[in-house]
Amino acid sequence: MAKKTTRSAAGGGTLRKRGDSRWEARYTVGVDPATGKQIQKSIYGKTQKEVREQLRKITSEIDEGSYFEPSNMALGDWLDIWMKDYLKDVKPRTVNSYCSTVRNHIKPALGRIRLKALTPVHIQMFTNELYEGEDGDGGLSAKTVHNIHGVLHRALQDAVCIGYLKFNVADNTKLPRKQKAEIHPMDKDDVARFLKKIEGHEFETLFRVALFTGMRQGELLGLTWDSINFVNGTITVSKQLQRERDGSGEYSLITPKNNKARTLTPARDILIRLLKLQTQQMEQRLILGDAWDNPKGFVFVNEWGHHLSAQTVYLKFKKVMEEMGLPDFRFHDLRHTYAVMPLQAGDDIKTLQENLGHHTASFTLETYAHATASMKRESSERMDRLIQSVSGL
Repeated sequence: MAKKTTRSAAGGGTLRKRGDSRWEARYTVGVDPATGKQIQKSIYGKTQKEVREQLRKITSEIDEGSYFEPSNMALGDWLDIWMKDYLKDVKPRTVNSYCSTVRNHIKPALGRIRLKALTPVHIQMFTNELYEGEDGDGGLSAKTVHNIHGVLHRALQDAVCIGYLKFNVADNTKLPRKQKAEIHPMDKDDVARFLKKIEGHEFETLFRVALFTGMRQGELLGLTWDSINFVNGTITVSKQLQRERDGSGEYSLITPKNNKARTLTPARDILIRLLKLQTQQMEQRLILGDAWDNPKGFVFVNEWGHHLSAQTVYLKFKKVMEEMGLPDFRFHDLRHTYAVMPLQAGDDIKTLQENLGHHTASFTLETYAHATASMKRESSERMDRLIQSVSGL
């Protein structure tokens, strides 16, 4: 074996020629807090010039504080850590969804790749295959691909934050265009028929509150009496009732979508009906005594005071809609119907956005663009009639 030579390298570190004819440069990246010893790394190359230039670049970055040490950890190992330790602020149902996405899609395809070797090309090929299918015969929907990519992007962003990655390689992935879901609100005639149909129904108040406040189903089921201020005429939406996806069948109260509470000022008719419902519940509680089961004070309950399940509400609602000849109408479409009615009545978009609990008014406008388009046509027709009237035509 040839004798090794070692000498100091300009710019810090040491440079030497190895017995296998390669050049090696060693540099210090810090101190191990557990042992107090220096942490040294090596780089290799065929020529002294090549290694010297790499060493000079690295030591300069160390001096400037911009040096980055790529992680040798596999993506799959990081995802295991991420699911265990980095989702503490996420709702349980969302955590289950993230973990399912990681297990079923991300780890099988990318789990063995080391973080330091992961590139934007890997992410692009992964998302392309999700959408196109392994054989190019059609895979997952664009929305599902976006959701999977979103989970991966979040996991990689957390890896960036703690120094495992220099940048998020999922930042600039070209994703398939999502098809905007069609919204099918009831028209005025259908609303009138619906209200007539549910007269005397056991869930009449629930259906009316949904239609005339735009509250989501989980928010309605999680509504408690202490959230209603009959003096001020307001409803505070600060929680929702959600079923766990772990197969237990249990429900839990969590924050609303977007994690933001909002205060509604519903029509007087809604408050009167809610007050009447509260009186009926108080009477039922007196009759049942200890058998009454509503410790959290839910507004919408069964005859024993227990909160309603989403499945029960779904089945009752679907039966009503089938009898009306609208079998495809969903409970969530009551929320869409509510959104369109204030727009058509002339309410401003900012108020509607706040009532619906959307992040931005632009999202509300985009979601209900069809309604605003109709309003523009009606405005144009009114202007046409005005022009004709002032022109004496």
